[in-house]
Amino acid sequence: MKRLTHERMNGIKTGYWSPNKKQELVDALAAYENTRLTPEQIIEMDKMYTELAKEVMQLRKKNIDVPANDGWIPVEERLPEDGTYLCTFKGELCGIEEPFTGMCGMENGVWDEPGYVTAWQPLPEPYRPERSEGE
Repeated sequence: MKRLTHERMNGIKTGYWSPNKKQELVDALAAYENTRLTPEQIIEMDKMYTELAKEVMQLRKKNIDVPANDGWIPVEERLPEDGTYLCTFKGELCGIEEPFTGMCGMENGVWDEPGYVTAWQPLPEPYRPERSEGE
């Protein structure tokens, strides 16, 4: 991110200054405020991201696979327990050429659409509306 403000270095005044136009600064402030994050939260997120990136690099140095397939598990690798999953299907299931994504159930080791599921992953957690601080 390109900084719009700069720390004063002249010793007369303290604080920050900017050569940018007022509207550019207001727009940048609005974009920041729209994140609804405090500076402290952003700093904490940056620290967590940095630590996570370091861990991934260490795993790669040790030749430990870090999934690069967005969590998809090929059915040839393993099958899930009974339940409902997000699946990639062969397009021929519905008469198209390209694979597509949908939900499918697994019961007693058999997919609801046997022979068409190529990969699967657990469903994400359901959406939870934000709660106000007082709740």
